[in-house]
Amino acid sequence: MFRDELIEYIRRKANKVREEMKRLREKAVNEIN
Repeated sequence: MFRDELIEYIRRKANKVREEMKRLREKAVNEIN
């Protein structure tokens, strides 16, 4: 992989993780309330 492809791959993975964490956080908040 070229450097730019690697950076883009990591960025996409990080965005997926960020979205998943956001979803789990919202789910946890809803369960608490």
